[in-house]
Amino acid sequence: MYNFRVTGKLFLIIFLITILPSCKREVKKAGQDSFRQGNSAEVPLMVEAGKPVVYSLDSQPAPVKIRLSSRQAPEARPFDFFINMPDFNTEHGLAMSSILCGFEDSAGNLWFGTSGNGLSKYDGQTFTNFTSNHGLIHNLVNCINEDKSGNIWFGTYGGLSKYDGMGFQNFTMEHGLIDNDINGILADRDGNLWFSSTKGATKLLKQDIDHAESRFINYDEKDGLPGSFVGDLFIDSKGNLWLATDYGIALYNPESVAVGAKAFVNYPLLKGGVKVFTIAEDKSGFLWIGTDRGVVRVEPSGLVKGNEDFIHYTTSDGLINNEIKSSQVDRRGNVWFGTKTGLSEYRKEDSVFVNYTVKQGLAHNKVYSITRDHAGRLWFGTLGGGLSRYDGSSVTGIGDNDDFLLEAILAVSEDDDGNLWLCAGNGVFSYNVNNQREKQKYFLRYNSSQGFPENYSFAIIRDKTGRLWFSADRGLSSFDGETIVNYTADQGLIDNNVVSLQEDSKGRIWTGTYEKGFSVFDGSTFRNFTTEQGLLHNTVWYFYEDKKGNMWMATRGGLSVFNGKTFINFTKAQGLRDNKLSYVTEDKNGNILLGSWGGGVSIIRKNMAEQLTSGNPAQIDGTVFEQFTTSEGLANDVVYGIIEDKEGNIFIGTSNGFTVLKGGIGPPGVNIAGNGIEYFNQKTGYSIRDISNNFSMFLDSKGIIWAGTGDKLVRFDYSSVIRNTDPPKTRIQSVKVNHDYFSWNTLFYAGMDDSVRNRENYAVPAFLADELRVFGRLLTDEERDTLVEKYSDIGFDGIRPFSGIPENLVLPFKYNNISFDFNSLETARPFMVKYQYMLEGYDEKWNPVTDKSTASFGNIPPGSYTFKVKALSPEGEWSGPAFYKFEILPPFYRSWWAYLFYFLLLAAGIFAVDRFQRKRLIARERQRAVNLELMQAREIEKAYDKLKSTQAQLIHSEKMASLGELAAGIAHEIQNPLNFVNNFSEVSKELIGEIQAELSNGNQEQAFDMLKDVQANLDKINHHGKRADSIIKGMLQHSRSSAGTKEPANLNALADEYFRLAYHGLRAKDKSFNAAMETEFDPEIGLISFIPQDIGRVILNLITNAFYAVNEKRKLDKPGYMPVVRLRTRKILNGVEVNISDNGDGIPDNIKDKIFQPFFTTKPTGQGTGLGLSMSFDIVTKGHGGELKVETAEGIGTTFTIFIPT
Repeated sequence: MYNFRVTGKLFLIIFLITILPSCKREVKKAGQDSFRQGNSAEVPLMVEAGKPVVYSLDSQPAPVKIRLSSRQAPEARPFDFFINMPDFNTEHGLAMSSILCGFEDSAGNLWFGTSGNGLSKYDGQTFTNFTSNHGLIHNLVNCINEDKSGNIWFGTYGGLSKYDGMGFQNFTMEHGLIDNDINGILADRDGNLWFSSTKGATKLLKQDIDHAESRFINYDEKDGLPGSFVGDLFIDSKGNLWLATDYGIALYNPESVAVGAKAFVNYPLLKGGVKVFTIAEDKSGFLWIGTDRGVVRVEPSGLVKGNEDFIHYTTSDGLINNEIKSSQVDRRGNVWFGTKTGLSEYRKEDSVFVNYTVKQGLAHNKVYSITRDHAGRLWFGTLGGGLSRYDGSSVTGIGDNDDFLLEAILAVSEDDDGNLWLCAGNGVFSYNVNNQREKQKYFLRYNSSQGFPENYSFAIIRDKTGRLWFSADRGLSSFDGETIVNYTADQGLIDNNVVSLQEDSKGRIWTGTYEKGFSVFDGSTFRNFTTEQGLLHNTVWYFYEDKKGNMWMATRGGLSVFNGKTFINFTKAQGLRDNKLSYVTEDKNGNILLGSWGGGVSIIRKNMAEQLTSGNPAQIDGTVFEQFTTSEGLANDVVYGIIEDKEGNIFIGTSNGFTVLKGGIGPPGVNIAGNGIEYFNQKTGYSIRDISNNFSMFLDSKGIIWAGTGDKLVRFDYSSVIRNTDPPKTRIQSVKVNHDYFSWNTLFYAGMDDSVRNRENYAVPAFLADELRVFGRLLTDEERDTLVEKYSDIGFDGIRPFSGIPENLVLPFKYNNISFDFNSLETARPFMVKYQYMLEGYDEKWNPVTDKSTASFGNIPPGSYTFKVKALSPEGEWSGPAFYKFEILPPFYRSWWAYLFYFLLLAAGIFAVDRFQRKRLIARERQRAVNLELMQAREIEKAYDKLKSTQAQLIHSEKMASLGELAAGIAHEIQNPLNFVNNFSEVSKELIGEIQAELSNGNQEQAFDMLKDVQANLDKINHHGKRADSIIKGMLQHSRSSAGTKEPANLNALADEYFRLAYHGLRAKDKSFNAAMETEFDPEIGLISFIPQDIGRVILNLITNAFYAVNEKRKLDKPGYMPVVRLRTRKILNGVEVNISDNGDGIPDNIKDKIFQPFFTTKPTGQGTGLGLSMSFDIVTKGHGGELKVETAEGIGTTFTIFIPT
C-alpha cells in the first residue's frame, strides 16, 4: 500500500529546505576594516618662536649659596633590602612547615622531607604528601636522592625507603644497614648508592639495588673513618667521594680498598678537628665546607697532597652564623649557607657575604636545606616557616627599618662616584651602592637643614661637570658636592614649581614647570618660553634633545619640538593616542618614543622624525605615529618612563611594572614588539608595582635599572633574571572516566592473580597508597567492591609509575567520556604556563592555547585514540607532546557478535521472505508473461503495419523526389515535339489556303502537289505527337508504383532517356550549369528482363548525384576543370553492368561506408532526404539480386556500378 504519511513528511522537509533560506534576514556583513581608523591626521602646526623673556643674573638678586660644611651633617640611617621570595607552607599543601632536606628528581619534581610528617612532592601545581601510612618507614626524613633507575630513596630517622612510583620498599638494620638513622644519600658516578648515618657509612652496589635485602656494605672507624658520625656525602667534579664527619672530612680511596687497606683518609681541617655538616663545590673547583665553627674553603688536590692551605670564614668576615646547616652553589657560582639565624650568600664577584633573614624575605631564619632546581632557582627549607623560593637577584627592594624612606621615590640619578641620589617626598637621599665590603649600608637624608629642597623634589639630573641639579616646588637647586645653589623666580626662573630637568649639548639646563612654561639657563641668564612664544602647553613633563640638537618636549597638551627658531606641535589631531604626555626619548636606532598618562607609547620612526624636523612638515606623507598600547601587549597604558639598555632592550615603566621589548622596537612593517615581550610585575612573580614618577626610572653605570615604586626603591638587574630556556616537561597526571576520580591501582589489584600479589614487596600495598593519594583516606571494603563492580569491564595492562594512570586503557562504550589532568612541572611560575592539546581520531587539529590544565572529551565514538598535550613555558619554549593512548569499544549492539546475530537474523528473514515471494512471483510472472506476450504480439503487428505504411510512404516520397528531378527535363523533351506539331500545323494551314486558291484558279496539278506537302506535314505532326505520347507514358510509368514484375526492356534506351532527362532537369534549375555527357552503350545487350520503373529510378538517382558532384566542384572555379559525366553499359558474364562516372571531388574515406545507410546525406539541409542511395541499393540487391558498388578517389571522382543478373 502506498504510504502517503511518509510522502507527506518528505514533501514538508523539502518545502522547508526550499523556503527557509529565502526567509533569512539580510544581515550586513562586517567589513575587515570596520574598526580601523583611517589616516586622517592633520598637518602638524609650525609656529615661529616668539622672542623669549630673558633675565640676567646680573640684574636680579643673587641666588642663595649654602656650603654643606656650614650646616649640620645629614641624617644617616641603615637600610635593609628585600627579596621577593614566595613561601610555601601547610596552607599551600606542604606536609609540614619544618623542612630538613630537598631534592629535584630527573622528571623535575621537587621532593621535601619534613621533621615529622613525612615528605612532600611538588610538581609546580600541587603538593602530594607521603607518610608512614603510604609505606614510608618513618616520618622524619633527613635526606633524599635518586638512583639511575629512577627510584627515589629516602633516608629517615627510622631507616631507608625506596619508592619506585608505585609503593615503598623499606630497609633497616635487619636488612644489613649499619644504622637506622640515615643522614645522607648519594649516587656515585658508577651508579652505586652511599648512605651516611650516625654509626658510619653504607654502600649498595648498582647491581644489587633491586635485591638489597642482604647486599649492604658497611664502613666505620675500622675502615678509616675518624668517628662514627657521618653527615653529608659529596662527589666533587673529579669524582672524589667526600664524607662529612665529626672530625673534619674523609675521602674515600677505592685504590686502598682494592689492596685491602683502609678505605678512607681523614682531614680534620681545623686544629682539633671540626664537625662538618655540609659540603659544596664552586665552579672553580674549591670545596666549601660548612662546619660548626664557620666555613672552610679548601682546594681538594692541594688537600690530598698535604697542602692544607685553606680560608676560614666566620661571622667576623660577614657570615651570619658560624654553625652551618646546609649549603648550595647557585648558577652564577655564588655559595649559599643556611644557618639557624638566616642565610649567607658569598658573592664571588665582590668577595663578600650578603645575609638574608626574614627581613629580606625569608619565611624563617632557620634554614636547614637548600635545593637548586634545573632552572637555577634556590629553595630554602626552613625549620618552622616552610619553603622560600629564591628567583635570583634580578629584583631587590631597598627600604629601611622605619618610615625614614617610606615616602614614594620620585626621581633617581647617580653621581660621578657611583652613589645613588634619590628624590622623595621627605627630602633628598644619597646611597653608596658600590662599597660592598661595608657591613652596614646607610642612607643619608638631605633637606632644608642642609640647604636642600624641603618638600617634594620631582626631578634630579647630573650635568657634564658632575654637578647635580634638583627640581622641586620651590625652585631649582644645584649641588657640586660642597655647595648648594638655589634658584627661584627671583633670579629669573619662570616659576618655582619645577617638574622636569634636562641638560642640552651646550651645557644649558632646561627646566619645565607646571602650567608656567619652561626656562633655559646657561649659567648667567634665564630665557623663558610659554605658549605665547609657540609652546603647545605650559606644563612640560619631560625634555629630550636629539642628535641634531632639536629639543623634544612632552607636555600636558601634546608634543612640542623646538629647534631654536620654530615650534612644531603635535596633538591627537596629528595621530597621538593621548595629549597628556609623560616621557620622550630616542632609541639607538633614532626612533622617538613617547610615553603618555593613558595612551601607552607612541613611536615616531627615524625616517619620519627626520622629515618632521627637516623644516617643512606640511609635506609629510604617511602616518606619523605608531602605537604600542595594551592592545599590542603593553602591561598598562599609563607610562612613567622608557629606558633602553646597552643591549637595545627597551624597558617601559607603567602602573603595572615593567614591560620589556626584547631587542627594542621591531623593524618597520612588522609588530612593534616583534622581537618578543617580557613582563615584570606582581602578576608574573616579581615584586614590582606601579612606577612613581617620570623621573623615578634610572639606568646606572653598571646597567642596573633603579625605579621608585609606590612602596620602595627597586633594583632591577635584567641580566640576573633566571630563565629556564629548556623546554618544559609535560606530564599527564590523571585519567578520569565519566568525570569520576578513582584509584586505578585498586582496580588493577582486584584483577591480580594471588601469585602476583604475593610477589609485591611494598611496606603498604600499592593500591592502599594510591587510595590515600587520590581520596586522602582508605576506602572501606564495601566501597572497593562497589568500585570494582562498577568498573570491572574496563581493561588495562598496568599502572604507570609516579602518576598512577592506567596503561593501554580499553573502555566500554558506556564509559566514552574521558578527562585528563596534566601539568608542565614548572615550579616557579606555573600560572604562566599555557597548554595545547588534541585527541587524535576525535579532533582534526590542535585545540586553542589555554591556561587550563584539564581536558575533557565526551560521547567519543568507538575507535583507537591518542591524547596529546604540550606546554608553553613562561619563557616561550614549547615542550614535546606527552602521549596517552586508549581505545573505546563499540556498544554491544555494534559488536562483532551483534553484527553476526544481525546477519544471521537478516539471512533467515530474507530466506523466508524469498521463499514466499518466490512462489507468489512465479505465479504472477507466469500470468504476466502470458499477458505480455499477447500485448507484445499486438504491438508487433501494429508496428509492422505502421512500418509497411511508412516504408511505402518513403518510397513514394523518393519517387516524387526523383519525379521532381525529371519534371524540368520532361518539360524540355515535350516542348520539342509540341513545337514541331505547332509549326507543321501552321504550315499545313497555309498550304490548304494556297490549295484552295489554286483549285479556284483551276490549277489542280499544282494543288495536288501542295496536298502532298500537307500530307508530309501531317505525317511529321503524327510522328512528334507519338513522341510526346511516349514521353508522357514514360513519366506516368515512372510515377506509378511498381508492381514488382520484371519484363523485357531496352536497358540502353532507358539509361539514355534518363541521362538526358536528368541533364535537362539540372539545366532548368541552374542555367549556368553545363557538363560534358559521354555515353557508351553496348548494342549486344538487347532486351533484358528487369523492372523498368525501379532500375530507372536507380539510374536517375545516380546520374543526378553525379551531376550534383561535378556542379559543386565547378563552383570552386578550379582552373582547367571541365565537368564530365559518363554513362556506359556493357554485357558481361551472367549479366549486364551500368557504369555512371563523374570527375567530381569523390567521396571521403571516412563516410564511404555510410552512403548506403538510410537518411545519410552530405547535401545541405533541405536538399536531400538521405534515402536515394539506400533505396537504390535495396532495388538492385533485393529487387533484382544484383550488386551496387562504388569506387571513389578524393579529388578525382566517383564511379557507381550497377550489376543486373540475366
